[in-house]
Amino acid sequence: MNAYRYIKTEYLDMVSGGDKGVISELVALFSDQVVEFHKQMEEYLEEHSYKKLRMIAHKAKSSVAIVGMEALSEKLKRLELKSDEGNAREAREIVDYFGTETTEAIEELKRYIDSL
Repeated sequence: MNAYRYIKTEYLDMVSGGDKGVISELVALFSDQVVEFHKQMEEYLEEHSYKKLRMIAHKAKSSVAIVGMEALSEKLKRLELKSDEGNAREAREIVDYFGTETTEAIEELKRYIDSL
């Protein structure tokens, strides 16, 4: 059973060989990326730049998948596929969900590193 609500650590363990330093670097990279992705998503949504929103959703999808955030990855896939339709309401919901989920994931990842 997974001890965390937002993340799954199996992939991090596999690619790092359990090395705490490597895991810490991966988590720092993830944290920096998702904060920047969220900022860009907000900007593109505000500008109604749906092509740019689609591109950033694609990038973000890979990042969240690495830490096992499968439900968020699926939502980003939906945003990526539907952003051309310009559905601002659905896009807003997914961008907000992304912000909340990744903030919580970062906290869980910090706790995971502390537990190593």
